[in-house]
Amino acid sequence: MKRTYIPVFPDRKDHSNSIFYDYELNEFFTTSQQKISSLAYLSGFVGIVFYSFFKNVSIDIGLNPFAMVLLSLLIGATIALITLKLTMNIINKGLAEKKIVLTLTKQQAREYIYEGNKQFKETYRVIIFVLFLNLVSAIFTLLMPHNFIMFLANIVFCAILIILIWGVRPIKRRQIITQLINEQ
Repeated sequence: MKRTYIPVFPDRKDHSNSIFYDYELNEFFTTSQQKISSLAYLSGFVGIVFYSFFKNVSIDIGLNPFAMVLLSLLIGATIALITLKLTMNIINKGLAEKKIVLTLTKQQAREYIYEGNKQFKETYRVIIFVLFLNLVSAIFTLLMPHNFIMFLANIVFCAILIILIWGVRPIKRRQIITQLINEQ
């Protein structure tokens, strides 16, 4: 699942103007992509319906609480890795046709890097928050090991955390942004 680009300036409004930087080719690019429809409403609705059906469901598979937490983390990591593999296949298949190389002036590059750095800090806080939610759900799974909702929440938060870290690539992004700032 190797990729050689990071988001420098992710456009949070419609995702159609996001700027990426390929650190092997040393070029900025964008992609011609469609506007991402909002799945938040649908996921919220599904979550409420799911909760109403499974709020009283109990699972007892004969594992101690620590094993339940480890099992949920393993399942979450497996789901995340499968999702990432499928996502990379889809991205790599269409990237060549949709990639638009940008020639930016120093001023434009500086603005994108500055704005991207601000957004990176916000995204970093989101990663910390999801990590916190993952830890809280793991604690609740330890305290209530037979509660299906807590088990499922731990799976979901683990998968979201892995996917978010893969998408943002915080360490590599910080290195590249620092390098680009020093070059300016």
